[in-house]
Amino acid sequence: METFPQLRGKLSGRCCRWEPGVRVRKKAREPRSRSNSRSKVGGGGGSSGIQDSGFCTESKKTTDQEAEDELWNLLDLIHTKGTKLRLEVESLQDKYQSSRRSRSILGLRQEKEMLLDRVTEMEAENLANLAQTNQLLAKLGALAAEKRDIEQQLRAAVTKLGRLDGILSSPRMKMTCPRGVTPDKEKTAAILREADVVELQRHLITTTYENQVRLL
Repeated sequence: METFPQLRGKLSGRCCRWEPGVRVRKKAREPRSRSNSRSKVGGGGGSSGIQDSGFCTESKKTTDQEAEDELWNLLDLIHTKGTKLRLEVESLQDKYQSSRRSRSILGLRQEKEMLLDRVTEMEAENLANLAQTNQLLAKLGALAAEKRDIEQQLRAAVTKLGRLDGILSSPRMKMTCPRGVTPDKEKTAAILREADVVELQRHLITTTYENQVRLL
């Protein structure tokens, strides 16, 4: 009846009460009406009386009762199947909701694992970049120290070159050549053009040794 509410109006006129799964009839039984035609005896005359057997009325009532029983049985069957279908639908809905929650949780876990992997990769990249930065800083420190050493060597070379320039430009004592010895102008010009301090030192040492040998 709950599944098919349109039947409620059709059965509302009947004096019956129906509940799901239980069939209860409260129907007043109507007295069987039989029309007994009795003749009234009056005077000397009499007429024959014909009594109604009531066969048609009983047959109709039996047919109505069978139809009503069949209808109630059909309603019980429909209600049972409707209840079963409703329970199955509710079960499927619960399973669907559980499946959706499971898929959602699984997706979140996969996303979490992906993020953790990405964080691990970024940490490894940061460590590699930090090691490379430390190497570059060490190289930069070594280059700075080498630069300071080169600057000191350059200042020392400039100082020595300045002293040589002073000696060549303004000698303190006048150099006199022995009689018959003429200075080699080309060699002197070559010495003046020489800018390498080491080469000048070598030439000076060689000349000094040669002079010492000559004096011996």
